[in-house]
Amino acid sequence: MNNTPDVAVWQAFDHASESYDRVTLLQRESADFLFKLMQASGEFLPAHSQQWLDVGCGTGAIAKKIAAQQQQVFALDQSPAMLAHVIGLDGVTPVQGDIRQLPFADQAIDRMASHFALHCLGPLIVSELCRVVKSGGVLWLAVPVQGSFASVHTRYPDLPLFDFLPAEEWTSTAAAQSVEVVSVTEKCWSQPFNHLQDLLHTLKLMGGNRIGRAQTPVSMSQFRAWLRDVEPITLEYQVLYMQLRVL
Repeated sequence: MNNTPDVAVWQAFDHASESYDRVTLLQRESADFLFKLMQASGEFLPAHSQQWLDVGCGTGAIAKKIAAQQQQVFALDQSPAMLAHVIGLDGVTPVQGDIRQLPFADQAIDRMASHFALHCLGPLIVSELCRVVKSGGVLWLAVPVQGSFASVHTRYPDLPLFDFLPAEEWTSTAAAQSVEVVSVTEKCWSQPFNHLQDLLHTLKLMGGNRIGRAQTPVSMSQFRAWLRDVEPITLEYQVLYMQLRVL
């Protein structure tokens, strides 16, 4: 499966910007968890302002929390409609840009956060993230990994959904960079749905319907048969949380 992002991916999130916050219950819970990890580490103590970069900020769930701690946050996303949600927020500067080529100089940023934005880029993106963080700076990365969509994959093994990578590929790639892997945590988030059609509709409303590609062709008759299944189904996200310190 080719996980390389294309224009259609960020455009799907662009179209989903108005419905995104309403349908992303698991992402909100995960963002809260990531922020609590930051707080538990003493990230905002002592209280003094630092420059943060929120990579793939979406509607600003993480950027808003960080800025509320009297921090200065660059909120970067490729989707103009997503960025519209952070325009005018105190302490937040919206930046439209590509994560693969961050529009920042080397070692320009004190701290970085990224939540649910890196999985379609692959673990080699960590090198570019580290490039813009100062020596001694910290990156907080939350990435959905293998184990996500487990119930759907089990019941509908040929349904074309995103092929999440194992957590070990992310941690080993990170460890190969000039960073210290300070902490690694995994957590599974789950949400019940009435049936598959309900779940797929929600994925579409969050912009996640354009990042899966079929490994083998699926007939329309087979797809329609899946949609007629009225049994309850669970959506899972297995999320890897990494704290990295640039050496």
